[in-house]
Amino acid sequence: MTRLSNVLLLACSACWGEGPRPQPPTAVEVVYTTQPDLDSCNPSLTRYLGDLAIADDVLATLEYQWHYPECGQPSGVNYELGGNNVPLDTRPTRPFNVGNTKGYPNARVATANGRTFFAINRDEMQAEMKINYGMTTTDNVTYANEMTGLTGSVHSPSGVIADSTYLFIAVTAGAYTDNGIDFNSPEWPCCGAPGNNNGATPHNYGWRVPIAELLPPSQNPDPPEATMDLGAEPLYTGTLKTGMVANTSTLIFVTRAASNGLTKLWSVPKDPPNIAPTELTTIENNTGIIGGLAADDSALYWLTTPSFARSPVPAPGCKIFKKILPSGAVGMIFESTEFYCSDIALDSTHLYFTIINPYFNSDGNSSAEPRTRGIGLGRLQLDNPSTAETALTGVDEDYQGARRIYADGETIYLVDPFSVARLEKDALAGKHDF
Repeated sequence: MTRLSNVLLLACSACWGEGPRPQPPTAVEVVYTTQPDLDSCNPSLTRYLGDLAIADDVLATLEYQWHYPECGQPSGVNYELGGNNVPLDTRPTRPFNVGNTKGYPNARVATANGRTFFAINRDEMQAEMKINYGMTTTDNVTYANEMTGLTGSVHSPSGVIADSTYLFIAVTAGAYTDNGIDFNSPEWPCCGAPGNNNGATPHNYGWRVPIAELLPPSQNPDPPEATMDLGAEPLYTGTLKTGMVANTSTLIFVTRAASNGLTKLWSVPKDPPNIAPTELTTIENNTGIIGGLAADDSALYWLTTPSFARSPVPAPGCKIFKKILPSGAVGMIFESTEFYCSDIALDSTHLYFTIINPYFNSDGNSSAEPRTRGIGLGRLQLDNPSTAETALTGVDEDYQGARRIYADGETIYLVDPFSVARLEKDALAGKHDF
């Protein structure tokens, strides 16, 4: 596995303002940076930003700390988890305890109404699921409940959604992965071959938990968990920041079959929670890997980009699709052969996306691994999406630059493995750097 050098540990505020001409948009501000930590017995970077959520100007982060076997840890990679709530207006970082996970990273986060919620695999052999509920209050109290009734192994949360009433949790055993590594990891999409996690038999679990039962004054240690039917095909997150999104009434999730690699999008109502899922569409293998997912009450959007896990690097490409909900047609609304893309975010007027470069320095090595760089961002006007406004970020370093994107109010947030930056949405107006 490629190792990171100390030089690349931080994506600092200056990085967002440097780079090739034309200049990146002005007023880009880094609002959060993880504090890197090195194992004394291993020179690799061992800390990065895992799943995060942004709502109502509050940032909730999970941060992974790697520990390797040669550092006296058990066999396999051991991930420690740390959590932070960051009010973005004043930014007094408030840590909270979310526990540890071992093996493949197994933690998801959501925010709603000033509270933060988690789904975390806590067992060393990945045979257990424990849910921690955290509140974004000044004392950052964390309430924990444990899910029951799980069978099999390799339980991975693929998505957590919270609204004003319920917490929705999607978990799978035997998830299909593209390259065996977390999308948020600096070294994604390194390493390994596509396949079914540890050969486990796929089995999906879904829960809907009343938030009122979790928090004071209830603090119910055994909240009434309604099950959700998420179908039989394994849930998928391999190239996505999350495997589940939602609109007002519906949850939408992604599956990928280990037998043929077909990716499918499904929907299930929030209420009642036990209705069988509806297949929305199938993404054929020849259209590339799915790299982003977003929905509002009228439509579902996603992107595809060529898979670049190994050299030779395929030609650039970015396609963005739209499906009218609940049962309308699917159509491609944007296509470019100038760049690769990795994630999308949505507001009422625009769709925003990240532009990446799978940089290779193979030196003739046919098995070289890509070093993803987040080099730009773009947006489409929803009522006229054929032309994109695009901008360079100014970042052109291995493992750095925006890979994920979020929209909240008048602000967009750009996330790389080490830092979160924000800028006003209108900073993209009239820019055409690509």
